[in-house]
Amino acid sequence: MNNTLYVSLSHQMAMQRRLDLVANNIANINTTAFRRETVRFDEFIIEMKGAKDPLGGNLSFVQDYGVVRDFQEGASIPTGNTLDIAISGPGFLTVETPDGEIRYTRNGHFKLDEGGVIVTSNGSRVLDDTGNEITLAIGDTEISIAKDGTISGNTGRIARLALVEFTNRQALMKVGNSQYSTAEVPIDSESSTVTQGMIEGSNVNGVEEVTNMIQILRSYQTVSKMMDEYRRLRQTAIQRLARVA
Repeated sequence: MNNTLYVSLSHQMAMQRRLDLVANNIANINTTAFRRETVRFDEFIIEMKGAKDPLGGNLSFVQDYGVVRDFQEGASIPTGNTLDIAISGPGFLTVETPDGEIRYTRNGHFKLDEGGVIVTSNGSRVLDDTGNEITLAIGDTEISIAKDGTISGNTGRIARLALVEFTNRQALMKVGNSQYSTAEVPIDSESSTVTQGMIEGSNVNGVEEVTNMIQILRSYQTVSKMMDEYRRLRQTAIQRLARVA
Protein backbone atom coordinates (compact mmCIF):
# COMPACT_ATOMS: atom_id res chain seq x y z
CA MET A 1 0.00 0.00 0.00
CA ASN A 2 2.88 2.37 0.76
CA ASN A 3 4.78 1.68 -2.47
CA THR A 4 3.57 4.95 -3.99
CA LEU A 5 4.90 6.89 -1.02
CA TYR A 6 8.24 5.05 -1.10
CA VAL A 7 8.80 5.74 -4.79
CA SER A 8 7.76 9.39 -4.38
CA LEU A 9 10.08 9.79 -1.41
CA SER A 10 13.01 8.42 -3.38
CA HIS A 11 12.29 11.02 -6.06
CA GLN A 12 12.22 13.83 -3.49
CA MET A 13 15.50 12.67 -1.97
CA ALA A 14 17.08 12.68 -5.43
CA MET A 15 15.78 16.20 -6.09
CA GLN A 16 17.17 17.34 -2.73
CA ARG A 17 20.60 16.00 -3.66
CA ARG A 18 20.45 17.70 -7.04
CA LEU A 19 19.35 20.97 -5.43
CA ASP A 20 22.32 20.84 -3.04
CA LEU A 21 24.74 20.61 -5.98
CA VAL A 22 23.00 23.42 -7.89
CA ALA A 23 23.22 25.63 -4.80
CA ASN A 24 26.92 24.77 -4.46
CA ASN A 25 27.50 25.64 -8.12
CA ILE A 26 25.89 29.04 -7.65
CA ALA A 27 27.88 29.67 -4.47
CA ASN A 28 31.13 29.04 -6.40
CA ILE A 29 30.28 31.04 -9.50
CA ASN A 30 33.23 33.36 -8.75
CA THR A 31 35.64 30.67 -7.48
CA THR A 32 38.79 30.41 -9.58
CA ALA A 33 38.84 27.31 -11.84
CA PHE A 34 35.73 25.84 -10.17
CA ARG A 35 34.09 23.00 -12.08
CA ARG A 36 30.31 22.73 -12.30
CA GLU A 37 28.91 19.53 -10.77
CA THR A 38 25.76 17.54 -11.49
CA VAL A 39 24.25 14.38 -10.04
CA ARG A 40 24.21 11.15 -11.99
CA PHE A 41 21.06 9.16 -11.31
CA ASP A 42 20.39 5.49 -11.90
CA GLU A 43 17.37 3.21 -11.69
CA PHE A 44 17.20 0.93 -8.66
CA ILE A 45 14.73 -1.94 -9.11
CA ILE A 46 13.28 -3.99 -6.27
CA GLU A 47 11.53 -7.25 -7.02
CA MET A 48 8.27 -7.58 -5.15
CA LYS A 49 8.04 -11.01 -3.57
CA GLY A 50 4.78 -12.82 -4.15
CA ALA A 51 3.69 -10.47 -6.95
CA LYS A 52 1.51 -12.35 -9.45
CA ASP A 53 1.40 -9.69 -12.14
CA PRO A 54 4.72 -9.67 -14.05
CA LEU A 55 4.10 -6.06 -15.08
CA GLY A 56 3.64 -4.96 -11.52
CA GLY A 57 6.18 -7.23 -9.89
CA ASN A 58 8.99 -4.66 -9.65
CA LEU A 59 9.36 -1.27 -8.04
CA SER A 60 11.60 1.31 -9.72
CA PHE A 61 13.36 3.82 -7.45
CA VAL A 62 15.66 6.75 -8.21
CA GLN A 63 19.20 6.20 -6.95
CA ASP A 64 21.91 8.83 -6.50
CA TYR A 65 24.74 7.14 -8.42
CA GLY A 66 27.42 9.80 -8.04
CA VAL A 67 28.66 13.27 -8.92
CA VAL A 68 29.81 14.20 -12.42
CA ARG A 69 32.04 17.23 -13.00
CA ASP A 70 31.90 19.36 -16.10
CA PHE A 71 35.54 19.93 -17.10
CA GLN A 72 34.75 22.46 -19.79
CA GLU A 73 37.18 25.38 -19.51
CA GLY A 74 36.13 28.57 -17.79
CA ALA A 75 36.79 32.03 -19.20
CA SER A 76 40.26 33.52 -18.82
CA ILE A 77 40.27 36.60 -16.59
CA PRO A 78 43.14 39.15 -16.73
CA THR A 79 44.71 40.00 -13.37
CA GLY A 80 47.87 41.96 -14.14
CA ASN A 81 49.85 39.67 -11.82
CA THR A 82 52.90 38.28 -13.63
CA LEU A 83 52.80 35.08 -11.57
CA ASP A 84 49.18 34.27 -12.45
CA ILE A 85 48.50 31.77 -15.23
CA ALA A 86 45.43 30.32 -16.94
CA ILE A 87 45.57 26.83 -18.45
CA SER A 88 44.19 25.98 -21.88
CA GLY A 89 43.64 22.27 -22.48
CA PRO A 90 43.13 19.29 -20.14
CA GLY A 91 46.21 19.95 -18.01
CA PHE A 92 46.62 20.44 -14.26
CA LEU A 93 49.38 22.05 -12.26
CA THR A 94 51.22 19.98 -9.67
CA VAL A 95 51.58 21.39 -6.14
CA GLU A 96 52.81 20.15 -2.79
CA THR A 97 50.85 21.04 0.34
CA PRO A 98 52.53 22.17 3.58
CA ASP A 99 51.91 18.59 4.82
CA GLY A 100 53.94 17.15 1.93
CA GLU A 101 50.96 15.81 -0.04
CA ILE A 102 50.98 16.02 -3.85
CA ARG A 103 47.88 17.71 -5.23
CA TYR A 104 46.68 18.93 -8.62
CA THR A 105 44.95 22.19 -9.48
CA ARG A 106 43.95 24.51 -12.30
CA ASN A 107 43.94 27.54 -10.00
CA GLY A 108 46.90 29.51 -11.27
CA HIS A 109 46.70 32.41 -8.79
CA PHE A 110 50.25 32.37 -7.40
CA LYS A 111 52.46 34.47 -5.14
CA LEU A 112 55.90 34.37 -3.53
CA ASP A 113 56.50 33.30 0.05
CA GLU A 114 59.18 34.81 2.28
CA GLY A 115 61.84 32.61 0.73
CA GLY A 116 61.01 33.53 -2.85
CA VAL A 117 59.24 30.21 -3.54
CA ILE A 118 56.18 30.28 -5.82
CA VAL A 119 53.17 29.12 -3.84
CA THR A 120 49.38 29.00 -4.16
CA SER A 121 47.05 31.21 -2.13
CA ASN A 122 46.92 28.55 0.63
CA GLY A 123 50.69 28.08 0.78
CA SER A 124 51.12 24.95 -1.36
CA ARG A 125 54.41 24.94 -3.24
CA VAL A 126 54.16 24.93 -7.04
CA LEU A 127 56.33 22.18 -8.53
CA ASP A 128 58.35 22.13 -11.74
CA ASP A 129 58.65 19.27 -14.23
CA THR A 130 61.40 17.69 -12.12
CA GLY A 131 59.24 17.59 -8.99
CA ASN A 132 61.03 20.43 -7.21
CA GLU A 133 59.75 23.73 -5.85
CA ILE A 134 60.35 26.86 -7.92
CA THR A 135 62.44 29.57 -6.27
CA LEU A 136 63.07 33.01 -7.75
CA ALA A 137 66.35 34.78 -7.18
CA ILE A 138 66.47 38.31 -5.80
CA GLY A 139 67.54 39.62 -9.20
CA ASP A 140 64.63 37.99 -11.03
CA THR A 141 62.33 41.00 -11.22
CA GLU A 142 61.07 40.64 -14.79
CA ILE A 143 59.35 37.27 -14.84
CA SER A 144 57.97 35.79 -18.06
CA ILE A 145 56.06 32.54 -18.42
CA ALA A 146 55.99 30.93 -21.86
CA LYS A 147 53.10 28.95 -23.32
CA ASP A 148 54.76 25.66 -22.41
CA GLY A 149 55.12 26.76 -18.77
CA THR A 150 58.79 27.73 -18.91
CA ILE A 151 59.54 30.46 -16.35
CA SER A 152 62.34 32.90 -17.12
CA GLY A 153 63.76 35.97 -15.39
CA ASN A 154 66.62 38.42 -15.62
CA THR A 155 69.08 35.62 -14.93
CA GLY A 156 67.67 33.37 -17.67
CA ARG A 157 65.63 30.17 -17.51
CA ILE A 158 64.42 29.31 -14.00
CA ALA A 159 62.16 26.27 -14.33
CA ARG A 160 59.27 24.75 -16.23
CA LEU A 161 55.87 24.19 -14.63
CA ALA A 162 54.72 20.59 -14.28
CA LEU A 163 51.64 20.34 -16.51
CA VAL A 164 50.00 16.93 -16.25
CA GLU A 165 46.72 15.29 -17.21
CA PHE A 166 44.75 12.16 -16.34
CA THR A 167 43.03 9.41 -18.26
CA ASN A 168 39.99 9.54 -15.97
CA ARG A 169 39.43 13.09 -14.73
CA GLN A 170 36.13 12.07 -13.12
CA ALA A 171 38.11 10.02 -10.61
CA LEU A 172 39.79 13.16 -9.21
CA MET A 173 38.72 13.81 -5.62
CA LYS A 174 38.21 17.36 -4.36
CA VAL A 175 40.27 18.13 -1.25
CA GLY A 176 39.55 21.86 -0.92
CA ASN A 177 41.36 25.04 -2.03
CA SER A 178 40.61 24.18 -5.69
CA GLN A 179 42.88 21.14 -5.40
CA TYR A 180 42.38 17.49 -6.28
CA SER A 181 43.95 14.21 -5.27
CA THR A 182 44.06 10.89 -7.11
CA ALA A 183 45.75 7.52 -7.03
CA GLU A 184 46.16 7.60 -10.83
CA VAL A 185 49.65 8.26 -12.14
CA PRO A 186 49.61 11.50 -14.16
CA ILE A 187 51.09 11.89 -17.61
CA ASP A 188 52.67 14.95 -19.20
CA SER A 189 50.10 17.17 -20.85
CA GLU A 190 51.60 17.94 -24.23
CA SER A 191 48.43 19.62 -25.53
CA SER A 192 48.04 22.11 -22.67
CA THR A 193 49.37 25.66 -22.68
CA VAL A 194 49.41 28.50 -20.17
CA THR A 195 48.78 32.24 -20.48
CA GLN A 196 50.59 34.62 -18.17
CA GLY A 197 48.75 37.36 -16.26
CA MET A 198 45.42 35.50 -16.38
CA ILE A 199 43.44 33.14 -14.21
CA GLU A 200 40.71 30.71 -15.21
CA GLY A 201 37.25 31.56 -13.97
CA SER A 202 34.48 29.19 -12.92
CA ASN A 203 32.61 27.40 -15.72
CA VAL A 204 29.28 27.83 -13.92
CA ASN A 205 26.53 29.57 -15.93
CA GLY A 206 24.47 31.49 -13.39
CA VAL A 207 21.34 31.76 -15.53
CA GLU A 208 21.38 28.05 -16.31
CA GLU A 209 21.81 27.10 -12.66
CA VAL A 210 18.96 29.35 -11.50
CA THR A 211 16.75 27.79 -14.19
CA ASN A 212 17.72 24.33 -12.95
CA MET A 213 16.87 25.35 -9.40
CA ILE A 214 13.38 26.49 -10.43
CA GLN A 215 12.76 23.23 -12.31
CA ILE A 216 13.91 21.16 -9.32
CA LEU A 217 11.67 23.05 -6.91
CA ARG A 218 8.67 22.62 -9.20
CA SER A 219 9.34 18.89 -9.55
CA TYR A 220 9.69 18.54 -5.79
CA GLN A 221 6.43 20.43 -5.18
CA THR A 222 4.56 18.35 -7.78
CA VAL A 223 5.57 15.10 -6.10
CA SER A 224 4.73 16.55 -2.69
CA LYS A 225 1.21 17.42 -3.85
CA MET A 226 0.81 13.93 -5.31
CA MET A 227 1.83 12.39 -1.98
CA ASP A 228 -0.65 14.58 -0.12
CA GLU A 229 -3.43 13.55 -2.51
CA TYR A 230 -2.52 9.88 -2.13
CA ARG A 231 -2.67 10.15 1.66
CA ARG A 232 -6.02 11.93 1.43
CA LEU A 233 -7.49 9.23 -0.83
CA ARG A 234 -6.19 6.47 1.41
CA GLN A 235 -7.68 8.12 4.48
CA THR A 236 -11.02 8.50 2.71
CA ALA A 237 -10.96 4.82 1.71
CA ILE A 238 -10.23 3.75 5.27
CA GLN A 239 -13.10 5.83 6.63
CA ARG A 240 -15.56 4.42 4.12
CA LEU A 241 -14.46 0.85 4.80
CA ALA A 242 -14.91 1.48 8.50
CA ARG A 243 -18.50 2.63 7.97
CA VAL A 244 -19.28 -0.42 5.82
CA ALA A 245 -17.82 -2.75 8.42
